[in-house]
Amino acid sequence: MQRVHHSFAQQAAQFALQQSKEPEVQHPSETDNVQSPVVLVYGVEITKIEDHLALCLKDVHGHVHAELSMPAQALRQWLHILRAQYTKAQWHMTDWPEWLLEHSAITPQAPSGSALLH
Repeated sequence: MQRVHHSFAQQAAQFALQQSKEPEVQHPSETDNVQSPVVLVYGVEITKIEDHLALCLKDVHGHVHAELSMPAQALRQWLHILRAQYTKAQWHMTDWPEWLLEHSAITPQAPSGSALLH
């Protein structure tokens, strides 16, 4: 039953993401001299805090390098985007939960001026 719940919730989150407007991207200016370390994330720990979920991004040694807090629907949208990148990179999907892979057929519409090929 829980798998069905996750499956429907994931499908709703993906649909909402497809219907939303693309956010305006802000690029740092040359005067923004911010240097951030490069970290390869090896693990994500998810914790429920009230009505949000907190994600701790960990390196190969288990050290937390970043924490993100977001509502459940935003987390599902983030998982959809992350799964799409895994698929595009042709990485193995063996560690992904089945309920997330079931709705991979739901694909975002192609941006205007481009074609979506299947």
